[in-house]
Amino acid sequence: SGVGVLPPRNTGELRKGLPVSGRDAAILLQRSLKALGLEAYPALLASPMSPPVVDGFPSTASFARVVVAVKAKDLVNQDLDCGSSTLLNRGVFCQIPDHGFVFVDPLCSSCRLGELPAELTGGRALLVGIRNPRFIDVPTSSPATNLTVTHYEGQATSVGKVTGGVTFQAIGHGAAELRDGLRELPPDADVSHVVEGKLRTRAGGTDFASGSSENVRIADKPLRLSASFELKNVEMDYDRFSFNLRDLMGDALPGAFRKVRRFPRLLPGPARWDTTVRLALPTGYQASVPEPVELSWSGVRFYMACEVQIEHMTCARRVELLQQIMMPSNWGQFRSMADKLSALDESKLVIFRGEPTLGADEGAALP
Repeated sequence: SGVGVLPPRNTGELRKGLPVSGRDAAILLQRSLKALGLEAYPALLASPMSPPVVDGFPSTASFARVVVAVKAKDLVNQDLDCGSSTLLNRGVFCQIPDHGFVFVDPLCSSCRLGELPAELTGGRALLVGIRNPRFIDVPTSSPATNLTVTHYEGQATSVGKVTGGVTFQAIGHGAAELRDGLRELPPDADVSHVVEGKLRTRAGGTDFASGSSENVRIADKPLRLSASFELKNVEMDYDRFSFNLRDLMGDALPGAFRKVRRFPRLLPGPARWDTTVRLALPTGYQASVPEPVELSWSGVRFYMACEVQIEHMTCARRVELLQQIMMPSNWGQFRSMADKLSALDESKLVIFRGEPTLGADEGAALP
């Protein structure tokens, strides 16, 4: 956080834009909040990746960052409606820990108020500047607070061309990571490469173009990206064509996972990814889609279903990653689940002329 490298700063130097350490930024923020009548204290964070905190053995080696702990009741809007608002529009204050504090990191410009970077959650915090200094838990966030919602609206032609537009909205850690990179681009920059990098881990199956962004510099609103798309790996066969689920909807579980691990793995969770597709079919064509699938393991929950209506096909998928850290003892089970989802991504969707009379071996069921 710059401690030991940057000189101590005061409020005047901070206003001039001079570099400031995390420690000094937290102290200056805490003093400002206290002057406004809020109950706020400096908090030393020990993340799960830091050396362990041992009660009774004083040491600063365990602490990764200095932030500010604020009593949530001093920040919560009395009109906050956590029941009827959509998940994308719910704030951090809809899930307040039992100890009543939320944490503010003055160095995280992409975080929402009361939100910490993912690597700083799941540990403990030492409150100082309080009559009885004490440790409190820093909980990991829930999947619903790190939510990504992606919708594809497309159309297929009788010659196998599948095109359309995609809209990507995100809150939480995933949105914060993207904002850090997007802020370096001009506001009207083509961000189709960002969309592709976020929605596809394997290049070549889908082309994205004409990408645009919204709310890049407004952290308390969902980050929104949009682009046009075209499928490239469409297999043609006379009056039918097919493509795999991954090219249309992206990977079910983002990331690459090796077979064996000797050490714990920090996952991009807890997180939730909701993906929907609405594809207009050519006149006189039908679609053969997989049967609904629901899978669950202690670290991952998965559900997907598709439906064919008159000249339209819709698919919906939800993936929830429930853990942030995966221990080597559970890695085999997690990797097995990741392999199952990867196999589902390879399932074929078949578009054909006429009535849905495909045999059982043609696009019938997911593996």
